[in-house]
Amino acid sequence: MSVEISRCLQKIDATGDRYRLKRTIAAINNGLVEGESGIVVGQCKSLLETLCKSILKEQACEVEAAITMPKLAKNAVKALNVGNTGNQDQKTKEAFIKLIQSFTMQLENATSAVAALRNDYCPLAHGRSYEEPQLHMIYAHLIATQTDSLTTFILELIDQHRNFVPEIKFTDNDDYNDYLYETYKQLEIYGDHYQAPEVLFNMNPEKYKRGLEEYKEGASDVE
Repeated sequence: MSVEISRCLQKIDATGDRYRLKRTIAAINNGLVEGESGIVVGQCKSLLETLCKSILKEQACEVEAAITMPKLAKNAVKALNVGNTGNQDQKTKEAFIKLIQSFTMQLENATSAVAALRNDYCPLAHGRSYEEPQLHMIYAHLIATQTDSLTTFILELIDQHRNFVPEIKFTDNDDYNDYLYETYKQLEIYGDHYQAPEVLFNMNPEKYKRGLEEYKEGASDVE
């Protein structure tokens, strides 16, 4: 049998196993190799559950004692504020949010199915005997592949959430803009006047941001 959980492992190897998922992934892959479909289903649910609970804990969100797997997954994705990580100026923002909503719905359906199959076929669930019929391995491979994709995608969302820098709006920084104007005044070109903060914001937004950060740090030091 081929190993199915591979993309997630590559992601973890590149970014670190901060949520300690490797042991569960190893159990899934061993189950695939040994033809233990019930173990695969059970451990796939455990993998998603561990990741989602870790996200909620990291974001200081409360986890209900008897929360269902679909609700747990939905809350974890919601906690990452993925709808707010797009460019506010992009016309595709609405489509991006719809995509995330669609993914969340699919995630709910997928995790609900995994939870149900675990109860019916995993030998570790509810004292189920190993002698009872096993789920065919083609289903176990499907579940493992989908779990691999879902887990990898959620890990990528986590990276996006951490690295996201909110868009700076010119009108939200009046103090800094006043400082720039007092320092550099304005430019006159063919009779038209252009204020220094507006020129910097529009012509070199990165330098505007760096200057804003330095200005805020200076203001905090004074306080």
